[in-house]
This record gives sequence, structure tokens and C-alpha cells, in this order.
Amino acid sequence: MIVLFIATIIFNFSQIGKAKRDKDILSDIYMIGEIIPRGEIISIHNEMWNDWSLTGYLIRYFYISCDGSDNKHNYYLIRKDLSNNKLLDSYESYPINTKHLDLYTVNRQHKVD
Repeated sequence: MIVLFIATIIFNFSQIGKAKRDKDILSDIYMIGEIIPRGEIISIHNEMWNDWSLTGYLIRYFYISCDGSDNKHNYYLIRKDLSNNKLLDSYESYPINTKHLDLYTVNRQHKVD
């Protein structure tokens, strides 16, 4: 019993800092977090509003809040598998090499203050 307990503790400590769940999404989140300023509110596709992992990671690691309404913010985030919607007319693609998420910024002529 003591050996099992010690083995469990050693295993748990060896897993600290290793991402297993949502590894690809976390990779995208870290790339995006390097671009978007801390504390920013970003627009997200309305179908992503209930993606609690995504919104939770953005808030937890970078203090970035998500708005799933039609409000326009300086950044727009959408999953690659979702169709573009009418909001994207006022945004331009941000060149970033993510796997699951696309990042857009406001066109210069549509800048949000």
C-alpha cells in the first residue's frame, strides 16, 4: 500500500506542466496570447460562445475575454471548421500558423476605439 501511494505521488509530480487534454487548442491559445494584449475583449463566432475550454483558457492564461454577440472588437477569433459570417467583412486575416483557430484583426478603415 505504501509503495502504491509513493508511486502515485511520483507519477503525479512527473505530470506537472504536461498538457494532454486540448494540447492543440492550448498551442493555438499560447500563439494568440502572444499577439492580443492582456485584458482585451475579443469577438468570437457565436457558435464558439459555449466552448468553455476555449474561453476559460483565454481568461486563465491571458486575461482575454470573449464576446459572442455581434459587437465588433479589435480582434475576431473563429474555428477553422466554421463558415465565415458577416462580421468578417470588417476584419482581415492575421498571419499566424495555428491548427484549429483563425485570428482576424479589424481593417484599418473599420478600427474600433
